[in-house]
Amino acid sequence: MTLCNRHSSVRARLLFTIDPIPLESPRGYLCRVAHAHWYDRPSWLTDLAGIPPYGLELEHRAKRLAFVLRLETTEWMQMCYIRIKGEGRFFRRSFLNREIDIFQLNYRYPRICPCCLSKQSVWWAVWDLALVAVCPIHRCFLIDQCSSCEKRLKWNRPAVHECRCGADLRTAKHQTADGLLIAINAAIYQAAGFQVLPGRVAKEQLSLSLHGVETRFNIARNSFSGIDPRSRKAAPQTTEISINRLSRRGPGRECSRRCIEGLAAIFLPAAETRSLWRN
Repeated sequence: MTLCNRHSSVRARLLFTIDPIPLESPRGYLCRVAHAHWYDRPSWLTDLAGIPPYGLELEHRAKRLAFVLRLETTEWMQMCYIRIKGEGRFFRRSFLNREIDIFQLNYRYPRICPCCLSKQSVWWAVWDLALVAVCPIHRCFLIDQCSSCEKRLKWNRPAVHECRCGADLRTAKHQTADGLLIAINAAIYQAAGFQVLPGRVAKEQLSLSLHGVETRFNIARNSFSGIDPRSRKAAPQTTEISINRLSRRGPGRECSRRCIEGLAAIFLPAAETRSLWRN
């Protein structure tokens, strides 16, 4: 059946509703719903709605998809990374009640934490951030490649915890991350609204360099609210020094830089963030 024919077909609905989980990725939710209804891929849900599998936050598509999912349209829209309206904000998106740049989202090759999936088969929204490279809860790198078939993971797969080749991603091979990356990603998780359990990040991992970065970003963030505006110029300088220091640390330097940039993107306005890397 062609897409055109699907558009003109009778609208179908799922038999039952799967409740969204707070902080869950919208694409992950679709993957979870499809699996619960015995579909072999989430694109079946967009087929039922008669819409393409992208731009699902657009109002006319969101209404059709929400009908299929047995959700209120507002419920689905609240999960999505919708475009921020306003002049000069075309590339800005809402992410868990924070405003980020669309280029901070990773749509192409989704990442997962095998350890998280072994506890609960949920695709967390924070994994959709391009800057997130490590799970600070399990102290390991996120993976975007199946260790069985060695192919990149795709959104359109049988289940959150299952690769298209049939491999169980909960048992996928993963690598331990170093302390600094764990601490930086823990800060990003917390900034995005996730709670990292006390004691999971060892005290020695919360190094002085990270503390300095967080402190400067907090100063910068507060200064834009009218608190201590004299500190605005200090944040970019300290950030650049921290990035240069991280870039000399060896194999993980690019991940380190991306994490620092991501922390800046969350805490600072876009224009201010871009200015950090022009120096």
